[in-house]
Amino acid sequence: MTRPELDRWLTGLHDRLPLLRQQHPHDSDFWAAFSRETGRLSQADLSREDATWVQDRIVALLATD
Repeated sequence: MTRPELDRWLTGLHDRLPLLRQQHPHDSDFWAAFSRETGRLSQADLSREDATWVQDRIVALLATD
């Protein structure tokens, strides 16, 4: 995935977080669903720099949620 593709995907994830939390109100259920959502990223062939960037973005998304 390119940075712009990653950025669009992460923006979509941010937009889906409220619904994801609503559908999975228990922490363990939420984290399982979140893991399924982000599992696609583990299959992407990301550079170390991109992986760090994605991780930082995910942390920021969760901190503002």
